[in-house]
Amino acid sequence: MTLRGSWREEKLRGKLLAFREALFNNVEDRKMLMWLMKAYPDMYTAYLLHWIPEQGEDIYHYLINADKICIIEVSRVDPKLEPIIEDYPLEFYKKEFGKEDRIQFEIAQELVKSDFKKYVK
Repeated sequence: MTLRGSWREEKLRGKLLAFREALFNNVEDRKMLMWLMKAYPDMYTAYLLHWIPEQGEDIYHYLINADKICIIEVSRVDPKLEPIIEDYPLEFYKKEFGKEDRIQFEIAQELVKSDFKKYVK
C-alpha cells in the first residue's frame, strides 16, 4: 500500500502522534507504559493502532518498535490484575483489518522509522 499524503492520512498521523505523546508523557497513561516497558525492555517507541472497549476489559493493539504487534487485554473489573499481553506477527495486522486500519498501520510504520532515527543511536 502506498501512502499519498491525503487529508485522511494526515488525520490518522495526527491521531497516532497524539496517542504516542500521551503514552510517553501523560501521568494517566503511566500504567500502560510500565506494562509495555516490562514486556518489551528494548522498546523505544509504540503506537496505538486500535482500541476496543469491551464490558469486562479494554483491548489495545500496539505497534512496538518496527517489528512487533502486541495485543493487551486490561481488566475493567479488577484493576489489580496484570494485563494479558500477546505478540502477533506484522502480517496479522495487514490481513485481519480493513483499509483504514491498514493505512494507519502503514503510517505508524513510517513514524517508527522516524523515531528510530531520533531515539536509537
